[in-house]
Amino acid sequence: MRIAFVSAVFPPTRGGMCTVAAAEAIELAKKHVVTVFTLRTDNPRKDLLIDRAHDFETVRLQGLPRISLGGFVPQLLWHLRSFDAVYAHLPAYGFMEVLILWKLMTRRKLVVTVHMDPIGSGLFKLIFKLERFVLRAVISRTDSIRISTEHFSRDSLFGGISQNKISIIPFGIDVNKFNPVEGEKKTVFLFVGRLSRTHYFKGVELLLRAFKSVLEKNGGAELLIVGDGDERKNYERVAEKLHLSRHVTFLGAVSDEELPGVYSRASCFVLPSTDTSETFGLVLLEAMASGVPVIASRLPGVDSVVSDGYSGRLIEPGNETELVNAMNDAAVRKNEWKNFGVNARARALEYGDWKGIAAKIDSLI
Repeated sequence: MRIAFVSAVFPPTRGGMCTVAAAEAIELAKKHVVTVFTLRTDNPRKDLLIDRAHDFETVRLQGLPRISLGGFVPQLLWHLRSFDAVYAHLPAYGFMEVLILWKLMTRRKLVVTVHMDPIGSGLFKLIFKLERFVLRAVISRTDSIRISTEHFSRDSLFGGISQNKISIIPFGIDVNKFNPVEGEKKTVFLFVGRLSRTHYFKGVELLLRAFKSVLEKNGGAELLIVGDGDERKNYERVAEKLHLSRHVTFLGAVSDEELPGVYSRASCFVLPSTDTSETFGLVLLEAMASGVPVIASRLPGVDSVVSDGYSGRLIEPGNETELVNAMNDAAVRKNEWKNFGVNARARALEYGDWKGIAAKIDSLI
């Protein structure tokens, strides 16, 4: 079967959606003829290196215009004309309108994975409200919808959608790539995520404020922040204003090869997401597979990944006091949190590998 694999973001761009899309494209290409359609990046040379590394063709489109991680791509409609089916990762801003037209014109199989319900803040709140309308229009016309958790299926985004169309297939993890490292660790907190305006909900500024309070009781603590984006410099300025520069290290976009080593340095992973734009948190699974206990927000979907009091702690979204208390607890009660790390690894092992995940996706296509 000839499958068009559609995702606005794809390696070398970093992020949870990119990781999922790449892993599934690699596995599906072992059985089908797969062509990935995504946006161009600012580094064509690196795009070419990535494209040569796998058994599928990647067509990188120019967004008209390009806005952050999205871009309107009317030319995609022409590219999709000869494919038997389309498998898309959504939201894909600027791609979704084309998918609706393609489905109406061809009546061929359209399967989607929905990663999040876009909310946004500031100007993006209005933009995302419009895009949510388009996203809703796409999923109402799909043949099958894959989501990662049962909690997400109750989101208003899926109101009126037949539950028979929805399949709950959690994201996978390579437990051989992410492994625990034995031995005592310093108090090192870790955050991994995109530092951009579209990912405002990751709670990075909240984390920096909380970490300042943690330092008052645990002066030797460190915070590592992995990720890049248009808000990185702003977060660096916030860290400087809070006098945290000696204790916070911004590592930038760490490569896939280096990332397991960064997880191994952490004594605790923190993902303080502030709203329901976060519906899973693949980085939580990566940290847990690395034997690292986690602190995360009590959000639908995230609470399916993290078990409060077993693999770490869940806090109320946006609650700085709860975040500070959890981080202080991780810094002081090291033996208990070390046990959380053992439990976290055991929990991660319950998730399937990408080969098994792709087989389930294949059954929908």
